[in-house]
Amino acid sequence: MSTELIKKEAKGEKKADIILFVHGAWHGAWVWEKYFMEYFSEAGYESYALSFRGHGNSPSKKGLNRISMKDYLKDLIDVIDNLEQEPIIIAHCMGGLVVQKYLEQRSCKKVVLMASIPPQGALRTILNVNLTRYYALVNVLRLNLYGLVNSPSKAKWALFSDTISEEELTDCTERVGGESFRVFLEMIVPNVKVNYHDKIPMLVLGAENDNIITVKENKKTAKKYKAELKIMPNTAHNLMLDVENKLVANEIISWLD
Repeated sequence: MSTELIKKEAKGEKKADIILFVHGAWHGAWVWEKYFMEYFSEAGYESYALSFRGHGNSPSKKGLNRISMKDYLKDLIDVIDNLEQEPIIIAHCMGGLVVQKYLEQRSCKKVVLMASIPPQGALRTILNVNLTRYYALVNVLRLNLYGLVNSPSKAKWALFSDTISEEELTDCTERVGGESFRVFLEMIVPNVKVNYHDKIPMLVLGAENDNIITVKENKKTAKKYKAELKIMPNTAHNLMLDVENKLVANEIISWLD
């Protein structure tokens, strides 16, 4: 079994560091390839984006709902071990929590957590979605997390600003997939043990209009890890695809530089 890993070469004068992009729930490496990898290439960064098993073009030997957080963590470790150097990690949502678990045992150059599941867990998010979205509970009871994003209206509420283009919304809706119900349960109380989290430069980047991860939760994450915090205005959960995706990328590049 091989993990999908997309590579983008740097343009112009190459930076010394490399970037590893880590996707969140329902997505794959493709979510970074569309815009962010090009922006970072133009800024001189060689970058990589992985797809966890069962996502994108990464196969899985077992059913998606049986995949665990440890499985995703192993995918991340295996990819990093095969890179030419220790990377800067930029991770989104569920991928941000996988990276927080990674930092319990290993370090990296720098970390950016984008709209990340907080260290205290996703219980508030889960309750909010199930209490406010009529379709959520029935899909959760069916162990079908794909049912939370499998139409343009559902994906728009969860992932995008109201001003997102129909073309962008349709493209994303057609590409998102299911998510592991086991990981969904593990995210409720992830029990993150702080180790390298506050020993390396970290940026917590939140979205002002995020229906999944609140500004308050981003603030708590930054406080716990003694990280820098930036809340991007006029943005929603999918910061790398949303209407202000280039401003978001520039904010990260500026922080890295």
